[in-house]
Amino acid sequence: MLNILKSVNYGLRKDKVVNISIIAMIGIPFLLLMMISSGMGNAVKNLTPSFIVGSQLLGMIFALSYLGITIISCKAMGMDGSDKTINYEIMSGHRRFNVFAGRVIAGILWGTLLIWIINAIPVPVFYLINGWGKETDALDVIKRMLLCFFPMLRLCALNLMLASIFGSAGKGIVGGLGTFALFDILESVLSENFNLKMDFMFGFINILYLLIPQNSREFIIDGKPVTVFETAVTKEAVFGTIGASLLFTVLYLTVAYILFKKKDRQ
Repeated sequence: MLNILKSVNYGLRKDKVVNISIIAMIGIPFLLLMMISSGMGNAVKNLTPSFIVGSQLLGMIFALSYLGITIISCKAMGMDGSDKTINYEIMSGHRRFNVFAGRVIAGILWGTLLIWIINAIPVPVFYLINGWGKETDALDVIKRMLLCFFPMLRLCALNLMLASIFGSAGKGIVGGLGTFALFDILESVLSENFNLKMDFMFGFINILYLLIPQNSREFIIDGKPVTVFETAVTKEAVFGTIGASLLFTVLYLTVAYILFKKKDRQ
């Protein structure tokens, strides 16, 4: 399986679409933050992690990562779907499980861990420049960011499954984006018409729930009014996020492997 993992990692490193996606995932958040701060008239000076969280920008940054997760995880599973690489690996003596698992591990390392690290970069960068800020509690926000790894893992597993089902990275990406649109419509219908709580039902919504503060209060700090956001991490957030994410991750990967194992290779 190690050789499979090395092969997939090599393919991802050389893939232009993957490299462009990673560059975009790094650049877009900083471009967005620079545009917002310039509109405030005081550029970088006002950008603290607290402001980024309180203004919902951190939630938007992590939410935008769905595109990167979709592209990279589908590439990990299906970038060689159009040739006979998988068939050659199986015929050369590799177990189907190892062939599958090597692609899953690479997909998680690139499509979850790497994207999570990239999304988190603005927080330490602006902390070092401007300090934390007064609007949020640093430890609470860090806990919420760490929890975001789990719904991102869930989204990665979903796209790994789709790429495995379609046997193609391109079709998997289209399917992943289509699934996102479908879930978004379904969430709107369920929440607006049936008033159902969607916090942990969909991975994308789970990320927004964790990183977009819902409640705030006004305080006078150092003689100035400051909007302080409620960011305490509840047991519901911890267990709901981890439980739902791991459940769906296992479900998606189980379905993917069953279909992968049964699929005839051409």
